[in-house]
Amino acid sequence: MKRTKEQKKLVVITIIKKINELQLSPEYPAIKELYKLLKEYQENDYSININIKFPEIDRKIIGILPINTKNEPVIKLVNN
Repeated sequence: MKRTKEQKKLVVITIIKKINELQLSPEYPAIKELYKLLKEYQENDYSININIKFPEIDRKIIGILPINTKNEPVIKLVNN
């Protein structure tokens, strides 16, 4: 079963809250790119794979935003 627009919106809100908790702002190009992908996910009916380099903190943002409700959305900040 596919996620509704409302379900995807809740996923995006949860991710943005966590980004804010980590004090990562859209001033970073990697966070700006993540926000673009979150918007794309919310507006479309397909899954989004995330793999964004974040050199400012020597990390990478990886994850998946699945459209299928059987799979959980996951985003991680990992070492390069």
